[in-house]
Amino acid sequence: MDLVSIKLLEKKDIRDLLYFEIQNREYFNEIGINRPEGYYEYDNFKDINISLLENQEKSKGFFYLVLDKDNHIIGRINLLDVEYGFYKKANLDYKIGKRHQNKGYGSKAVKLVLDMAKNIHNLHRIEASTFFKNKPSQIILIKNDFDFVGKYSKYYFNGEEWEDKLLFEKILD
Repeated sequence: MDLVSIKLLEKKDIRDLLYFEIQNREYFNEIGINRPEGYYEYDNFKDINISLLENQEKSKGFFYLVLDKDNHIIGRINLLDVEYGFYKKANLDYKIGKRHQNKGYGSKAVKLVLDMAKNIHNLHRIEASTFFKNKPSQIILIKNDFDFVGKYSKYYFNGEEWEDKLLFEKILD
């Protein structure tokens, strides 16, 4: 069995996913994934994820869990803002828990979701962005053959300063 696998989020996963989010809350805050206090309350978290599942049923987004060899949640990887028609594209979003950083899990999860994007979801283009300072995420994208497209200057205000975002894309043909 592979060290890492991915599976689509299901309603039965919500409690375990909340546990993962709580375990990594401080780390995710450190890297700029800030959530309001209410996000971590079960009823709110459940409602948020039920809404995601509704979008998934409509093929507007695909929300995957990253699992270790023992099927424990170690991350999330999502295909967001899915557009079919003329574009057949989605935005890639992912995060791996603190204990599982620097082990190749993020790169492997991206590889797996790209395969799903092409062969299951029939997408043509995947777009991704990272904060300028998030070098590990940029390395993951480059390892998975994403091309650098450009930069949004002063794109996001983090509460103290404006941050730039770097843009990447991968054509799946």
